[in-house]
Amino acid sequence: MSIPFVRGRPNGRRALAEISRPQETEAKAKLFLSRNGRYLCEILKSGQPHLFALIDIDGEPTQVAGVVCDNDGEVLGAVDWLVEESLKYIPALPQPVVHIPLPGQA
Repeated sequence: MSIPFVRGRPNGRRALAEISRPQETEAKAKLFLSRNGRYLCEILKSGQPHLFALIDIDGEPTQVAGVVCDNDGEVLGAVDWLVEESLKYIPALPQPVVHIPLPGQA
């Protein structure tokens, strides 16, 4: 599995880009994505990619991490950092409610 990034294009359209990383990093990204997180990429006028992570907090899409890097070997390190940083903002899973009946209750 690669890490999917929604890439903004200058014409306003969006495309899907995938970045391959080590299995451990991809598994962490999958966890973030499974909790309604998103990874996005925009190319700035300088040619540098702006990578960022969004997740819904209280129903609103919120940027929880972002990085601008050079479009060379820095991109892979930036993706690794972004994935690690985004994990800090995964909302806690709701805990199951366990009902233990008292004696005499069904």
